[in-house]
Amino acid sequence: MQPPIALQVLYSGILPIGIGVHEDRLEVPFGTSVRELLAMLSERHGEPFREAMFVVGDLVPNAILIALGREIRHGRGLDLPLEHSGRVEIILLPAASGGGRRALPRRSVRAGTAGRNL
Repeated sequence: MQPPIALQVLYSGILPIGIGVHEDRLEVPFGTSVRELLAMLSERHGEPFREAMFVVGDLVPNAILIALGREIRHGRGLDLPLEHSGRVEIILLPAASGGGRRALPRRSVRAGTAGRNL
């Protein structure tokens, strides 16, 4: 059996505002998936973390996850096993800069006004 791995979890963007911390240090069992790590962090930080990071059980589109130096939304993504100590970064962008739950209302542009403030 492998020993547990030590992780430094860094929070940036707007996430630290909601959960009140910029960093966690924890040990998780060898092979813990990123999905399982997110569940552990949801337990640790409660409803503010869950509301910021998930919509109907899916990761919000304005969240960026970097695990052990790799962006992990694609490929094996959340099922990536964490097999050595290191850093996990969770970046939550404001919805206006990266998508998210609510889109900003579209402004209509009148003919001849493109490029000018309305």
